[in-house]
Amino acid sequence: MLHQDYAGTVEDALIRLQYDLYYVKHQSLWLDALILLRAMGRLVGLRGR
Repeated sequence: MLHQDYAGTVEDALIRLQYDLYYVKHQSLWLDALILLRAMGRLVGLRGR
């Protein structure tokens, strides 16, 4: 997801897993579109890493 960087610790990996499980449980075109729009916003706003 857009909220987490690469997992450097076990706690970071757990947070990433929680995001992944949320995505799997709530799969929809709406969620995909929302993620895509947020990613585009970061690219246009140059707020990425």
